[in-house]
Amino acid sequence: KWYKDDVLDVRAIMDTWTLQEGFPLVTVEVKGREVRLSQERYLKTDNASLTEGFLWQIPLTYKTSHSNTIQRFLLKTKTDVLYLEEEVAWVKFNVDMSGYYMVHYQQRGWGALVDLLQSNHTALSSSDRANLVNNVFQLV
Repeated sequence: KWYKDDVLDVRAIMDTWTLQEGFPLVTVEVKGREVRLSQERYLKTDNASLTEGFLWQIPLTYKTSHSNTIQRFLLKTKTDVLYLEEEVAWVKFNVDMSGYYMVHYQQRGWGALVDLLQSNHTALSSSDRANLVNNVFQLV
């Protein structure tokens, strides 16, 4: 389940993917136990009018430094806050590139993942490592 006791409206979710073009960029900012999430249309342009007005229902997957269990969160709004059970050293979204979205980590997010990979690169799967490299190259 994506939410506790939640019934998913698959049609509503899919309409956000099939009735508009492009795909989302999810920005992640971790502050203590809070994970602040926001979404916008991913497009390599400086023209903000081309990225406004898009909204997806994004089935996010993530794991943290405290658990290899894949967690799920359905981002239905432009911004939302996910609350973790405890503070973590790092969080990685789009586990094994299972979702159709880019991820940008704010604040210390990228640095925490770099530190992890430098100390133990096998803590993340090869798909997750490739996903991070892809995101970095797309976002520069």
